[in-house]
Amino acid sequence: MDRIENALVACEKVINGIEDETISTSSALLQCSKIARLTNDEEAIIWFQYEYGGYVED
Repeated sequence: MDRIENALVACEKVINGIEDETISTSSALLQCSKIARLTNDEEAIIWFQYEYGGYVED
């Protein structure tokens, strides 16, 4: 299975988990971070890191 196929599988897990209410928010964020990594979306990787780990306070 290549990276795109893995990303699609992860997308299905996130969508189904959210719709079925069987996935936590933190698990969904981790899966979305994985999807971003698999698709080489650097902006999304950074965004999901902030969403999961928290934003820096000024």
